[in-house]
Amino acid sequence: MGARHRQVKQWALQQPAPALPAVSPQFPVYNAIDRYIGAQLAAAKAAPQPLTSDLEFLRRLSLDTIGLIPTPEEIRAFLADPPKTRRQQAIDRLLAHLGRADRWVSYWQDVLAENPSILKPDLNNTGPFRWWLHQCFCDNLPFDRMVTELVEMEGSAFQGGPAAFAQATLNDAPMAAKAHILSQAFLGQNLTCARCHDAPLPSLQTERPVQPGRDAGRETGLDPASSTVKIIEGFRKPRIQVTSHPGDQIAPAWPFPDLLPEPRPPPPAPEPSAL
Repeated sequence: MGARHRQVKQWALQQPAPALPAVSPQFPVYNAIDRYIGAQLAAAKAAPQPLTSDLEFLRRLSLDTIGLIPTPEEIRAFLADPPKTRRQQAIDRLLAHLGRADRWVSYWQDVLAENPSILKPDLNNTGPFRWWLHQCFCDNLPFDRMVTELVEMEGSAFQGGPAAFAQATLNDAPMAAKAHILSQAFLGQNLTCARCHDAPLPSLQTERPVQPGRDAGRETGLDPASSTVKIIEGFRKPRIQVTSHPGDQIAPAWPFPDLLPEPRPPPPAPEPSAL
């Protein structure tokens, strides 16, 4: 993983920097991101809000990073810093605060949970999975490494490893569920409908979430009957199309072959059925 991280970093450094949008002087620019915000505000013909006061900034920053309002001692220390650098110093302090892990574990647990009822102990909100997320923030793990470990799902499901993310005992196609969760969290693409039938919006076939799910689990398998919409002869024909049927063999597939540095080894052949 370290070698891959270095390769990606080197590749990113060789790419040309994106062109920053030009903004009029009425839009304040304190960093490069402000230029994009200013361009969007200009396109919407909206005026920017005035800059917050220092104490408003500290309150918002503290709530966002560690989920707590500043203590009197933290306020006094903030005001004792030079006015020109106190905001940046506050950002640095709060990003290094261990409370940041406590604050953001709940967010990522919600994003990566298969079911909103995240208190159910038999879903992928296990204690080991929570502690793995917590450790990622405590160690300031680079985001690409965190996502890579999450997708690989290796290690122990009982000792704080990302393998606990693979647990989804209330679903008959757990790896397809993981493909849906990861696609929604990191690609902004919802594959929920396509897990049971071809989705009308966006136009996706059922194989789309199942194939990368099989790929993640490194296995082949049959499409389960409970994850397939039944078409009953003589009843109303649904508007959706169904191209996957119970018992269909769905092989692993990686939808981004151009991102692989070398050919991916073929998955192991399925064991013969003992009939």
